Amino acid sequence: MPSDWVWYSGVDVGSGGSNHPASICFVAVNVKTYQEARVVESWRGSPLEVTTTQDILKKYLQMRGSRKMHGEFYDWASKDFHITAARAGVAFQPAEKSQALGKQLLNTLFSNQMLSIDDTELNQDLITELQNLKHDTAKRFAVDDAIDAARYAVTKIPFDFSHITGDQEKEIEQEKKHVEPRVQAMQ
Repeated sequence: MPSDWVWYSGVDVGSGGSNHPASICFVAVNVKTYQEARVVESWRGSPLEVTTTQDILKKYLQMRGSRKMHGEFYDWASKDFHITAARAGVAFQPAEKSQALGKQLLNTLFSNQMLSIDDTELNQDLITELQNLKHDTAKRFAVDDAIDAARYAVTKIPFDFSHITGDQEKEIEQEKKHVEPRVQAMQ
């Protein structure tokens, strides 16, 4: 990874097991242009494994290693995770949870070759989810745990869309104006 790229991450703590496993995603961004990013590493837990917020933080720190993070974002519905991370000295910020914004942004990034995913074993769960998730699948039935962590990371990156023409940039800006008020209050 070029030394002048910066790191962003997203963590979806999940429900501790059952049908909603935890997930973590690390994205590297070209800081010179903010027009190029790569998902370098992601992880999705097993729905059969019971996890705690401490387990997820431990996994996150193991994956983060010595990376110097530019932004670390988490599902702010998990207050326990935030408290656990803060006590460990990790300064997580609330993620942008708007699914509409996240989906639009991911689609725009992919269609304009601004985001790529390293084709490694580490990212296979994310790749599989992206390939198989149907647009009309209800959230409660969707297998999108790794996608959620990726959304949490990329929605906070200040991408430069100045080279894009057409309606895509306008749609993203419109979605940003309709962010849930409680997200703004938590920042």
